[in-house]
Amino acid sequence: MLKVAKDRTSKGVGEAFARVEAAEKRAQDAEMALVKSTKENSHLLGVNEALTSKMEVLKAQLVEAEQRVHGTYFELYFEVTRYRTKAKMLKVAKDRTSKGVGEAFARVEAAEKRAQDAEMALVKSTKENSHLLGVNEALTSKMEVLKAQLVEAEMFEEGARAVLKDVEKRMVSLQGDMGA
Repeated sequence: MLKVAKDRTSKGVGEAFARVEAAEKRAQDAEMALVKSTKENSHLLGVNEALTSKMEVLKAQLVEAEQRVHGTYFELYFEVTRYRTKAKMLKVAKDRTSKGVGEAFARVEAAEKRAQDAEMALVKSTKENSHLLGVNEALTSKMEVLKAQLVEAEMFEEGARAVLKDVEKRMVSLQGDMGA
C-alpha cells in the first residue's frame, strides 16, 4: 500500500510537476505574448502618434489651402469683375466704333452718289459742249463766208461809189454843158 500510495503520490507529484511545468510554460508564453503585445502596442502607439502628427500637419495644410482658396476666390471674383467691366467698356467702344463706321459708310455712299451725279452732269455737259462746239464751228464757217461776202460787198460798194462818182462827174459835166 505504501508502495501503491507512493506510486500514486509519485504519480500525483509527477502530474503536479507536469501541470506546474505546463503552467510555467503557459506563463512564459503569456509573458512572451505580453512582451510581444507590448512591443506591438508600443509600435502601434508610435504609428498612432506619427499618424496623429501627420493628421495635424494635414489639418494645418488644409486650413492654409482653404485660406488660399478663399483668398484666390476673392481674387478671382475681383478679376472677373474687372474683366466684366473691361468687356462692357469694350462693348461700348465697339458700339461707338460701329456707329462711326456706319456713318462713314453712309458718307462714302453719299459721296459716291454725288460723284456719279457729277459724272453724269459731266457727260451731259460734254455732249452739250460738243454740240455747241459743232454749232460754233458751223457759225465760225458761216461767219467766214459772211466776212468774205462782206469783203465782196465792200469791194462792190467801192466799185459802185467809184462808178457813182464818175456818173456824178459826168452829170455835172453834162449839166455844165447844158447850161452853158
